[in-house]
Amino acid sequence: YRGFNYNFSSWKQEPHFNDELNMIFNSIKPASVCEVGANDGKFLKAIKERGVKVCIGIEPNPEPLESAKAKDLAMVNSFLNKKTVKTIVKEYGRFDLVVFRQVLEHVHDLPEFFSCVNELLNENGSLFIDVPDLEPSRTSVDVTTLWEEHVSYFTKFTLINTLNRFGFKAEIVKTFDFSGGCLSVMATKVACKSIQEIDEKNSELKNEIKSTKGFINAFEQYQELISDLLKTARNAGYKIFLYGSGVRACAAMSFLGLEDLIDYVIDDQPEKKGLFMPHGKLKITGMNVKNMNDSKNLFMLTVNNESEPKVINNIKKHLDDFKVFSICSPKNIIKELQAVKL
Repeated sequence: YRGFNYNFSSWKQEPHFNDELNMIFNSIKPASVCEVGANDGKFLKAIKERGVKVCIGIEPNPEPLESAKAKDLAMVNSFLNKKTVKTIVKEYGRFDLVVFRQVLEHVHDLPEFFSCVNELLNENGSLFIDVPDLEPSRTSVDVTTLWEEHVSYFTKFTLINTLNRFGFKAEIVKTFDFSGGCLSVMATKVACKSIQEIDEKNSELKNEIKSTKGFINAFEQYQELISDLLKTARNAGYKIFLYGSGVRACAAMSFLGLEDLIDYVIDDQPEKKGLFMPHGKLKITGMNVKNMNDSKNLFMLTVNNESEPKVINNIKKHLDDFKVFSICSPKNIIKELQAVKL
């Protein structure tokens, strides 16, 4: 991650951005904030603009780090570890609030990570986090949120339990339609509970395990449905387009095994054009009208739901008649399939 020369998140639409800021400032009035995984500093800058005097960002990727520095933010080029924490606390003191957004799902050592967070926070400090919400994907049988960079997956129940285990109580929990579903939490420090104590007192745990296991059988049924639809479309003379080549598209290709049923992959990001998907040697292109002329066209959307209106409008600029459906939650992707009339 340190070696990437790309700013991963600055281009993303964040419809929940201001709502998350309001979650924080309606709960506390921090004088000091540290953001872990601050990326290009967009969120931290918005915090600073609300009058917070001390704003420090930690970011290991040098590319977005420079963007954050250009916003006049104090940044530390590092992963979160005890050495970095010691240096920051020595210079700035402990913080009223620690923030990490879309970070926890990437963390390999949760005990070490939360130990560092506790060291950053003052005695009455608060925590604001958001993570991808597994629940919409689990409910709708969507595998596109299973990403190789994510080592943990959270529902509301498991996230609250995780926080409890590491000494935090969730005070406010909200869900947002962002990138397949997002869980946002304001939490405060509490006494830690043992893992055994938490598991024994949560009868919901068995239901969580049962629901997750049930996902496997439901996925196999969905895989058969989408494969049948694409085969029927191809036999009926349709060209089939995968619109979006990001991580969700790659996950779909990995798990659904549809590469032999897709004719073209489209992506609007110039950095991706001319490259190839990791399955089926499918080349990524932009909107190429000549590939769509003299045929019926079916578009399978593998972009986040909040980006779909923009994508559909882009298709409409080139085509008057086409079929389209989404395979990404939080939409009900089974209903999306059933709504396609060839």
